[in-house]
Amino acid sequence: MYTYAGLAAWLAAFAVLALAAVLALYYAAACAAFVALRPYNSLGAACLFAALWLLAEMARGVWFTGFGWGAAAYAHIGALAHAAVDAATQTLARNIFVACGVGRCKVIDVASFGDAFATAPGALELVWADPVAGVYKKLVVSDDASQLLGGILVGDASAYASLRPLVGSGLTMNPADLIAPSS
Repeated sequence: MYTYAGLAAWLAAFAVLALAAVLALYYAAACAAFVALRPYNSLGAACLFAALWLLAEMARGVWFTGFGWGAAAYAHIGALAHAAVDAATQTLARNIFVACGVGRCKVIDVASFGDAFATAPGALELVWADPVAGVYKKLVVSDDASQLLGGILVGDASAYASLRPLVGSGLTMNPADLIAPSS
């Protein structure tokens, strides 16, 4: 507010503190309700506290956000914003998940792009899986296999950078060759 809106420094500091105080009222109300309704057993108390905290979060973050300009801003997102999100997706879509089993954890490379769940009419799914190596690759193509619509890569997402730009464009090769292991 001070830098971009030219608000006096003392007023900007006051506005930030006032906003924090108003947002804290949601949690104060949840805690007050907990004190007023607190059951005698600890399990009931834990469940009640969790439910009240959830209601405070929903009230603050979803129902009464207090930022009316947010909806107007989202309504005016244009092609530039979509291009920026798409560019960011190039680097962010390759997520690394940690899967924890009984007594062991391992890192799993995961990526999805385009119509990964084949929701387009007539879409075909090409799947290659290697359960021993923990790799699953699926491409979604048009009904004549001439256009890449999307895909999912699990266990080895190294092909993401080359597959993502092909979404929506014509394929000049057999789509199975894009996910089959090279020999």
